[in-house]
Amino acid sequence: MALVDSLKRVRRDIRDGGALKQLAREVRWADLATIMDYFVDETGLREASPQLILERREPAEMPPILVLHGMADDQAPPAMVARFAATYGQAGGLVELALFLNEGHGLLNQSGPTRERGVKLRQSFVARQLAAIDAGWS
Repeated sequence: MALVDSLKRVRRDIRDGGALKQLAREVRWADLATIMDYFVDETGLREASPQLILERREPAEMPPILVLHGMADDQAPPAMVARFAATYGQAGGLVELALFLNEGHGLLNQSGPTRERGVKLRQSFVARQLAAIDAGWS
């Protein structure tokens, strides 16, 4: 989703997928270059987009998910994440969204209170899912 938004920004000046890959390498967007090598072009990205798969109502596995997201994330805007969570829930999936004020992308990559909160949220989420399975709610 954030990747498609990034592509839209770049696409204004660069229309060719090969040029996009080259630009990604030049500006050291290693992740974007790798992703573009895999998906080839924006059509491939759109076909694999979880948001768009749900919007197209394609059959999909819907495991319970926990989304931990920083409100200051400049790579995946909070509105986009909230939209995905809402779409996932409307499609029948169980989704929990935990927002972290003043945190950016990769918010759990550093030690400190944010990471500790994230670890506790993950542990709680997994414990509740396992308890639901044990209770026959799978």
